[in-house]
Formats: sequence, structure tokens, C-alpha cells
Amino acid sequence: MLTMAGRLAARAAGAGVRGRRSRSDSGAEAVEFALVLPVLLTLLFGIIAMGTVFYHYEMLVSATEAGCRYFAAARGTSNPYSGALSAEESYATGLSSSVLGTNTTFTVNGQTCTSDATCIALMSNAGLPVTVTTTYPCTIFVMGANLAPTCNLTQQLTESLE
Repeated sequence: MLTMAGRLAARAAGAGVRGRRSRSDSGAEAVEFALVLPVLLTLLFGIIAMGTVFYHYEMLVSATEAGCRYFAAARGTSNPYSGALSAEESYATGLSSSVLGTNTTFTVNGQTCTSDATCIALMSNAGLPVTVTTTYPCTIFVMGANLAPTCNLTQQLTESLE
């Protein structure tokens, strides 16, 4: 039987099974967590970034549909071009309206119009195809890095002029 001094010396030296196990495993969870954390954070931020891209795409589709509907029904009005742009901007609540305005093209029967006057001149007959094409830049930032610097979301719709 060990004396009290002998027991204390054995514990201090790590001779007990409980003492050795707790010393050899101490910090293992922290090391594993530190190794796995960057991967988990990258996945999390990647999922959030892709969700933002899908949200922007859905807003772009909705805005292009609204602009095309307005543009197709605008024959005989004084503002087919600016009215269609306004309709697009009102439906694209999560997108920058200045970017939408510069990246939207309106065509009537294959000819592009860039103002109300040119659109009115092209909208002479009902049934002509009108096309609205909208492009919006997307950025996929994950942990400070842009993974798709040349990414563009594009939506094109064609309807018949009413």
C-alpha cells in the first residue's frame, strides 16, 4: 500500500489511468474544431451567396416580365420606353435601378429602340414581336473572394404587340 506521499507523487507523474487519459485527450476537440471550422464557414457563406444570386435572378425575371407586359401593351401611349423601364424598376425591389436602366434593351420587330420617340415610331402595327432583354451583374463573394467576376444574369422575354 502506498503512503499518502507516494499517491501524490504517482498522480503528479501521471501514473493513474484517469490522469493519463485526460492529459492525452485534452485539447483534441479544440484542434478538430479549428480544422473543421474554415470548411464549415466556407460552405455556410457559399450557401448564403448562392441564395443571394438566386434571389437576384428571381427579381430579374419578375422585373423583365413586368417591363415586357407594359411594353407590349404600350402601343398608342406617349411613353412606351420610359413606362416599361419604370415598370421594371418597380418590380425589381432588390436590384439597383440604375444598373437595370442601363442594361435593358427594347426591340420591336428586331429593331432596337432607345427612347420613347423611336419606340413609338416602331410600334405601328399590332402583332409585331416585342422583346425585352435585361442583364444584371452578379457577384458571388465567399470569405472576401469574388468567385465569379464575369457572372451576368440575363432574362429575355418576347410578346406580341397589342
